[in-house]
Amino acid sequence: MIYIILIKFIKSCLVSLSNKMGAKNGFYKMDIHNNKPIRLFTVPGNGGEIFLVDDENIYFYIEPENSQGSQGRLYSLSLKSNRDKKLNDDMHYMSIEGVDGQFLYYQEESGLFRIDKNNGQKKRLIIPSTIIVVIEDDYIYYIKDDKQGYLYKATKDGQNKMILL
Repeated sequence: MIYIILIKFIKSCLVSLSNKMGAKNGFYKMDIHNNKPIRLFTVPGNGGEIFLVDDENIYFYIEPENSQGSQGRLYSLSLKSNRDKKLNDDMHYMSIEGVDGQFLYYQEESGLFRIDKNNGQKKRLIIPSTIIVVIEDDYIYYIKDDKQGYLYKATKDGQNKMILL
């Protein structure tokens, strides 16, 4: 978790620095030898605010220009090759909750989903939406967005749901 917060802090510094230098909104890395930003990806329109970083990629959501009911796109950007890949273009406003070796876990208004990082196929895991999600080992821990406030546990495929507290 600290790694993600650190990346967000660095991104905000780089964006503010790059705006002073006339660069475009996007993802940058800093060359520590000469303190110059190196552009990895320019984010078109709105987007890039919702992202998650793992050891190999940055995963980010780009909102459509007209966000009223339109669908956005989910991308991955390789930290090694700087190549971007569109994972899915059928996304509504979302939050990225976690990532593992094969899947990226995210929320839309209609629930918690996972998407295969290789082929972009998505699957709804939990209905309705959740307010807190933790992806750990082989399980998803979550609290539903309802008045009960129970803590639940399910396997990463959305099966074997049970109340913990």
